[in-house]
Amino acid sequence: MSSALEPGTKGQTARTLAILGILAMGLLAAILWFHRIEFDAPNVHRTLIQSDTYRYFHPVAEFIHNEVNAGRLPLWNPYQMAGQPFLALPVTGALYPLNLLIMGLFEANTALGVHAVLHFFLAGLFTALLARRLGLGLAPSSAAALAYMLSGPMLLGLYMSVHFSTQAWLPAILWALHGLLSEARLKWALALALFASLTCYGGYPQLFLYIAQFSGLFALGSFFFLTPPGARLRVMLLLGLSGALALGWMMPLLLPQFEFTQEASRGLQGLTLQQASFPFILTNALVDGATRDLVDVAMANPAGPVLGRVALPALFLPLALCGLLVPGARGYWIFFAFSALGTGLLMLGPQSPVFEVYYRLPLTALFRGPIRLAFLYAFCAAMLLGLGVQGLTTFVAKRQTPGWAAPVLGFVLVFIIAGDAYMRTRLNSAHPSSHENARGAPKELIDFLRARPGRERIYFETRHLYAPGFLLKAGSMNQIFVAGDYEPSLYRGYLDYFEYTGSTPWHGNSTILTRDRPHAAYIDPQLLDLMSVRFYGAFEPGRVDQLPELKERFGPARARLGSVKVYETESALPRAYTVEHIHIASDQATAIRAIRDESFSPRTMAVVSGTTAELPPTLVGWGEQAEPEEPTLQESRITHFSPQAVVIETDCPKPCLAVLTDLDYPGWQAEVDGIPTPIVRVNGLFRGVGLAPGKHVIAYRFAPSSFSLGLWIALGASALGLAAWVADRRWPHGVA
Repeated sequence: MSSALEPGTKGQTARTLAILGILAMGLLAAILWFHRIEFDAPNVHRTLIQSDTYRYFHPVAEFIHNEVNAGRLPLWNPYQMAGQPFLALPVTGALYPLNLLIMGLFEANTALGVHAVLHFFLAGLFTALLARRLGLGLAPSSAAALAYMLSGPMLLGLYMSVHFSTQAWLPAILWALHGLLSEARLKWALALALFASLTCYGGYPQLFLYIAQFSGLFALGSFFFLTPPGARLRVMLLLGLSGALALGWMMPLLLPQFEFTQEASRGLQGLTLQQASFPFILTNALVDGATRDLVDVAMANPAGPVLGRVALPALFLPLALCGLLVPGARGYWIFFAFSALGTGLLMLGPQSPVFEVYYRLPLTALFRGPIRLAFLYAFCAAMLLGLGVQGLTTFVAKRQTPGWAAPVLGFVLVFIIAGDAYMRTRLNSAHPSSHENARGAPKELIDFLRARPGRERIYFETRHLYAPGFLLKAGSMNQIFVAGDYEPSLYRGYLDYFEYTGSTPWHGNSTILTRDRPHAAYIDPQLLDLMSVRFYGAFEPGRVDQLPELKERFGPARARLGSVKVYETESALPRAYTVEHIHIASDQATAIRAIRDESFSPRTMAVVSGTTAELPPTLVGWGEQAEPEEPTLQESRITHFSPQAVVIETDCPKPCLAVLTDLDYPGWQAEVDGIPTPIVRVNGLFRGVGLAPGKHVIAYRFAPSSFSLGLWIALGASALGLAAWVADRRWPHGVA
């Protein structure tokens, strides 16, 4: 692949400033066009309520904001179930540098808006820079930039911010990759490693995999055309260095994620072909996208927030075909055209045999939804549009026309593309609004739960998963402890503990009311007692009272706080307590069976999984030999609590087991009176330490070794990159 117009030096600064000026206008346009995202509007907009904006990404942004402002990295979320490793969850973007910066500076509403506009701009900026490297002029580069930065998949990022944080970096990776292949310079290898790392940290592993695969194809297709024979060995070495640096810089994220996926509901076992192929697009959507839509190219989910597109009929395909009029750029045109075609065939899912072949590739079976390849389709279409504008203006310039004709034509085409994108922003889906209470539980309820010194949990029972006024991640959003808080991927220990049933047990739809409720996971309330769930919230007045067994269990409502009735149970265990009697279970499955046995009395004994070597011998002897006659449970006092540290004071007259009903997960460490003490798993899910008689102070701290090891590896990678940079400064290489 050769460039149509090799970038020269004369006027380069002026052209660069012109590009930045155009993109600055694009940034201003993005601000003006998308300012209608009214997160606080008083009306119900079902598109937003049913999207992941409020049931996931807004609470995530709020949690990151709170943690960063408290001086902590967002590593652990204690407000979700009995705790979840926030940094290891697939789509939080917990360690993405721009998330930490933006969401640290601004509260969630503002942060998501700034995040959106910034990534619109980054996508356009690097698309323009890539187009310039391919030899396109100012107008064609601007056309490609606007076509991608304001495309349907980028618009989808308004609803799912991790779409922005990953797919915005695709053109940056290709820009750096092109520079490395053509110039064989270290600076491009370092830039490539940086952009690849940012894409990974962006928070959407599926899109990151697609970008890596597409970039590999681009490198393979460009290597023999761009790289001079004498520089090919150096380029391969630089590619290897770039890959090593990127992998090293990703380790603080990848190692905790790998640790989590070993025991996650969505792990590394992969999906079946049928599961992986849904959702997909229909053939008519692909044809419609290739013949009608100028920018959108019909890759939106028919049920998603970008339903309904503005189109300029029969303009995209003819304009794209004009790219063949640029002889020096035909190689790029062929690559992007066939990539768009291949991506479209993949998005057809089970309707095309191409997807079944793709499914067999490494790692692809881990993800579902070929429709999520849409951003690649849009990017290839944007590059084809840029090449088409280049071809058409070049053709006009070669004819006997005034000198201003070609530039004017180019910018007319740019404004047509921008106008098409602008008209799309007039759709309701581009400026969604929501119920005024959709972002959280009622304030009265939040204040009530925060004031509880025992930090007990609450469980919400609701019939409608997307009911206005009910937030699926109310715990993360409001710093209250919610059992059943929504998460796409749960620690598998929860599934084993609750023996979840239902089609999607990790999507926040669960019930304690009946075992046969469609599409909901049944949860045994007795197991919630062990998790310190003291309160139950009902959003539908009278619903709980209608069921005799729950009325008998709860009695009258404890309070009515806003739109929520709150019921209280006295059978819930305290958040921190001690017991004197223990039962040793050989493994996790045996422990789960033991706590479900009718003879199990949680206020008298606790079940410890695994070996007794980690417990004081006096505790094991006492607990195993003594016959439980009466409850020995004593509540302990939590003297300090933060998401990553808990301090508890206990006083037990005999050898005892101190229990904290928070998730036992790798990375949690305990000290008793300042002495490191092993943590044992209690009652199938929770943390415990053995204690000798007397008063003690127990300090728990979350310091995952996977994260620490990742930081050391990243530091080593940085040292390697610095050494390579110093060596390159002393002995420069590259292609002139």
